[in-house]
Amino acid sequence: MSGDLSGFSMFELFKAESASQAAVLNQGLLAIEANPQDTSHVESLMRAAHSIKGAARIVGLDRRRRTGSRHGRSLAGRPARGGTADLPPGRPAAAGSGCL
Repeated sequence: MSGDLSGFSMFELFKAESASQAAVLNQGLLAIEANPQDTSHVESLMRAAHSIKGAARIVGLDRRRRTGSRHGRSLAGRPARGGTADLPPGRPAAAGSGCL
């Protein structure tokens, strides 16, 4: 979304932002699933989860905010962050699919 957003409700903006960030999450999780040693996607995944969490807080969707927090914590342990993955073995993309 770009341009004049004043005609949209906060919830409509949240939906658009969530869809955009969910696409980032899905792409990154699929990339990690295909190559678990490649940690280049971790930062963008963490940013996407954080963006969803913040947007959910703004519109009062606490359940979505908690989901974003869980994903952020799971990703925080990835090797690029100095830890280990806290994602389902063999199917990390399943951790994010359908969560939003």
